[in-house]
Formats: sequence, structure tokens, C-alpha cells
Amino acid sequence: MAIAAPEGASIIGSPLPRIKPPLPARSEYKALVNRAEELGQPFRPWQVTVARYVSALAPNIGWLYPEVATLAARQNGKTSIMRPLIIERLFAGHRIVHAAQDLKLPRDMHEEIATIIDEQYREFLPSKRGIKYGVGQESIRLTTGGVYHIVSNSRSGARGPSNDLVLVDEVLELVSMDFVAAAIPTTIARPWGQVVYFSNSGTPASVVLQWLRVRADNDPKLAYLEWSAEPHLAPDDIKGWLQANPSIGHNPVLLSNLEDQYRSHLAGGSLDVWEREHLCRPTLSMHESIVSAEQWSMQEFVTETAPIRPILGIKMDISGDRASAVLAWQEADGRIGLEIVVDEEGDPIRTGELGPALQKLAVEKHVSGIAYDPYTDTDLAQHLRRAKPLTGRDYANATEKFVRLVSGRQLVVHDEGAILAADVAATIPRSMSGGAYVAIKASPELTNTAAEAAIRAVWLASAPRPTGAARIY
Repeated sequence: MAIAAPEGASIIGSPLPRIKPPLPARSEYKALVNRAEELGQPFRPWQVTVARYVSALAPNIGWLYPEVATLAARQNGKTSIMRPLIIERLFAGHRIVHAAQDLKLPRDMHEEIATIIDEQYREFLPSKRGIKYGVGQESIRLTTGGVYHIVSNSRSGARGPSNDLVLVDEVLELVSMDFVAAAIPTTIARPWGQVVYFSNSGTPASVVLQWLRVRADNDPKLAYLEWSAEPHLAPDDIKGWLQANPSIGHNPVLLSNLEDQYRSHLAGGSLDVWEREHLCRPTLSMHESIVSAEQWSMQEFVTETAPIRPILGIKMDISGDRASAVLAWQEADGRIGLEIVVDEEGDPIRTGELGPALQKLAVEKHVSGIAYDPYTDTDLAQHLRRAKPLTGRDYANATEKFVRLVSGRQLVVHDEGAILAADVAATIPRSMSGGAYVAIKASPELTNTAAEAAIRAVWLASAPRPTGAARIY
């Protein structure tokens, strides 16, 4: 594979983000540009753009944008923006906090900044306790009054004195608002308070990224800068590569390495990773679904069913807004039949009405067993005779069995509207002790009730058939 430039165009990454507010008229970006050159790491054009927004001046005092979010594909040089920014703000006497999910990133930055200060700006170090390296105590203090220290991106990590600058790295890893809810208030009492976010794209579970995206068009205090491929572009479209990778043409090996990565992900069936990491486009999950779309498509799909001694699996989402019921039974050839018989939404679900309706359905369908999740379905299950909870180790076994049956093309599925297909795609494995795993929804914002109901039903339906008379509900 060789990437060719569009006719009449150069293969140069875009210096401007695809999503951005108007370019600020007043900015102190030249100080950052000069500092980067002084450090021997001159800014690329796209990094100059970020510098213009980060140092844009308000009409009176302070920054025009108290929050700046920069999203770009991996390995384009986001951390190269941080070095001169941290040093410049240290010399300005600012208090700086640097946070990330994995403290290795801030610790590496602390090590780099400490080395630069020690080698190039030693005269600004106090005689004692200027640089601390102890785990949990990493900090840098200058005679200018500037302080830099690192913390975890937890609620407790954000607590402490007021800060002038909060750097939040790898924002895609933030799956709750706890850290930013605690960190932002530490800057509001400072005239030059600012929160700067760095990340590539994430998933629906990346709640802080989702929050920033929602605010992008209507919050004048946020500069949301996203270098990403337009949604309609194919994964191999060079236009999208240049939109998401602004360092192409400035880093001599980036394009060829991206070509190699694309080939690898294409061959390995992991283009969702390619989309997220290198096109900066959000994907369903940071993890693979429990079964791939290709595996699911290889089952037999039918329009009519003839359930024999079916099992009923039920599942209500933790939100209470959706509930599903799925029948599963053994076909004559040993395969497992599946049919969604209930998929209901409410705000919330009225369990006092749905529960009796499910019991009536169980009688009509001659159901021989019912499985439910005791953590979410007890209100429904109390209306169902002889319903059995399925959780813990049993649910892990059920998950593994479901995956194995799908892999072996052992399901016969009636899935009108592809409800079950969508829910299976939104279901990921969560590891348990001993190497086991259970199926869970891919993110808090999604629901996968049909998939989890099916997994429970399939587990009981795939057990050896009883030899006695069927128990009719």
C-alpha cells in the first residue's frame, strides 16, 4: 500500500483543527514558540495553533479561554506542547498541576522538566528542595514562585490549594466527572487560572471527552480543538489521515509508519483501534466486543421460530429505562434457537406492569425456566414463578458458553430489527479472578439488555435436556 496525495496537493498534515472556535486576535503565543526553540524542539505549525489558543488574552485580565482541549491522533507531539508551556508558566510564577490516569506520563514529564531546569535554568532553583523525586512527592519549585507537581486524576488528586494551570493528560481515560469537577474550582479564584486537556479520541465511556464535545459549540470559555478525520471518510482516505495527523510532513517517518499500522489493523480486523488511535474518531468501546460482527453474522437467521421447552432470560438496565426478554431453546440438531420477545423502554420501566406481563408470556410460551440478574431484575423476577438468579461464576460460565456457541455457529436467531445484533456489539468482556470474564455493556451510556438476557437464556437452554415431563409455567 502506498498513499498518494490528492491531485495538486501536498502530503502535509493540517495546521488547523477540523473543529475549533475563531482564531484569537490577541495572544502571547510567541513566548511559547520562542521557548520551544530555546529548548531545541521548535513547534510544528499545528503546535503553534494550539499555542495561540492556550495563550489567547482576554479583553481585561486573564486568558480568553480558561479551558482548552486539544485532541489529535497518537504520536503527533501533544507532549511537545506541554514542555515549553510548563516552563513558561513556571517562570511566570504559576502553580501547575499535571494529572493523568497512568502516573507514568506525568512522572516522565516531571523527569524531563527537572532535567531541563537543572541543565539550563539552574539559577532559578532555590538552594534547597527545588526538585523532589520521591514517589508521590514529585515536584519542582523555582525562585519565581512557580510550582509544578503531579497527581492522579482522581477526586482526591484534585484537592488542594488553588492552581493557575491544571494539565489533564489522556482525557479519554476519564470515565467519570469526579476529577474535573474537583479540579476546575481550584482555578477559578486565580486571575490566570486555566485547565488544559490533551487526548486522542475515546469511546462512549470517555465521559469527560463527551462533556467537552457537547460544550464545543456553545461555551465561549472553552477552546475545543479537534484534529480528526471527517466522519464520512473511509479509513484509508489520505484526506482523513492529514486531518487527524497534523505532524505528517514534519515528522519524516510518521506517514510510512501509519501505512504500516493501517495494514496491520486491516489484516487483524481491528480497524476500530485504527479509527480511535490514528484517525481520532470515537469508537464504541476501548475493548473488543465479546464476539465480532463477523462472527455474529455467521449464525443462521430465520423469520419464523418454533420454540421447544424454551428458557426465558430477562434483563433490565441499571438505569431502569430499558428491559428485554429473550427465549432460548434447543433445536433438534442441538443448536440453540434465540428469539427476542420483549424489548421495552420507559422512564422508568413500570415493573409492576411488565412483571405480570412476562409471567403471562412465560405461560403462553410453555417456558421451562427463567433466568435473571438479581442486581437489576428483582422487581421483575418477583412476579415470575420459579425464576432463578444467574450471576457471579455462573454468569461467567454463561458468557463463555455464549461466546463459544457463536464462534461455532451454533445459534439460530430470530432478530427482527437487529436489536440483538446491536446489543451484542455493545457488549464487552470484563475480567474476573482466575482468568474468567463476564459480559457487560461497553459504557454507562449504552444499554445491552437483549444481549445479557440472551446469554442467561442460552446458558440454561444449552444444558442437557431433562428426561421427564416438561415443567410448564
